[in-house]
Amino acid sequence: MPALKLIYFDGKGRAEPIRWILAAGKVKFDEEKFGFDKWPAKKGETPYGSVPVLEVDGKPLCQTVAIARYAGTIGGLVCKPEFQLQNAIGDEMVDTMAEFVSKFFDTVFEKDAEKKAVDEKNLWETYAPKVLGVFESHISGKFLLCDKPCWQDVFVGHWLSRFAEVRPDVLKPFPKLESVMKNVQEMEGLKEYLASPPNYGLPL
Repeated sequence: MPALKLIYFDGKGRAEPIRWILAAGKVKFDEEKFGFDKWPAKKGETPYGSVPVLEVDGKPLCQTVAIARYAGTIGGLVCKPEFQLQNAIGDEMVDTMAEFVSKFFDTVFEKDAEKKAVDEKNLWETYAPKVLGVFESHISGKFLLCDKPCWQDVFVGHWLSRFAEVRPDVLKPFPKLESVMKNVQEMEGLKEYLASPPNYGLPL
């Protein structure tokens, strides 16, 4: 197993689903966490001027979804080869969820109160139901793709749990998705991680 170091802010943010995937796959990793004050200096050290970055035996791997896929692969959280379409649909959900997350963070960091209110209304009352409805339509088992958990389940399950913290009723119309989220949280390695979660210095 390669030596892994996850580099990110001292908060959940976009790195937490990667932590979940590594925990679910029982993959050991180190971390380098820093505050906002250190970011200007740290930014120039990253290949694309962004984090998270996963160092693999000292070599940087960038972009959240690419890191998540790699973490899932080395942790054995992948579909069987014969389930190519299911795997592709899982990737579709992850890419869509990544777009959802970007829209969510845009609303979080919006400073104009009027625009923030409009954007939040559109996000939760129009965009979220549409996306989550499509996700719900794909589910026929314990997880998004089948009865075997894959990294896509953990990635999506993480963000469902985060959104449910912000909007407790967001999953009420989508019982299959809510069930997937709970099944993900019961995965052995992840359950241990969640039983004693890290404390972060930043409210991300």
